[in-house]
Amino acid sequence: MKRIILASASPRRQQLLKKLTDDFTAITPAVEEREYETPQLTAQGNARLKGLYAARKYPGAIIIACDTVVARGGKIYGKPKSEEEAVRMLKELGGKWHEVYSGMFIKADKVYEYCALSKVLLKELDDFEIREYVRSFRPLDKAGAYGIQDKAVVADYEGDYHNIVGMPLSDLQRILRENGIDVKEEVLC
Repeated sequence: MKRIILASASPRRQQLLKKLTDDFTAITPAVEEREYETPQLTAQGNARLKGLYAARKYPGAIIIACDTVVARGGKIYGKPKSEEEAVRMLKELGGKWHEVYSGMFIKADKVYEYCALSKVLLKELDDFEIREYVRSFRPLDKAGAYGIQDKAVVADYEGDYHNIVGMPLSDLQRILRENGIDVKEEVLC
């Protein structure tokens, strides 16, 4: 069986991929993420950078790379650099629908590149609730300063739940199967 490399240091992506297979190695791609013309291009471009880095280091392996971007009105909300920035992001996104894009780069027998889109509505929280969420859940490593899996700030969503967590799984499951990888039959919800 071919070796599978996940080009991501994200513990959430590692947990998500474990829903499909336990047989992979996670690496931290040494690339500097960039911002492109649109949120979708940013997600796709950064996934490609990570994937190409891994493909050079592990020729012959199946490479999985992903980049997730939160955006509203074309403005990208990346990982906050401080608690104050997290608070500001949550205030801006609170009570409003926004988009979550995950760019995927998969190199197997051929290269697959695509972008998944989900939409999220955050609860409208007051200052105390926002600061308490930031203090309790420490979302500094999450695009948009929140995690749907925290079950604390998301009011509603449309689309792939796993995409919002950090990596869409349904297409990945199909692609791995097409490339001879025995993946778990777990229900993807």
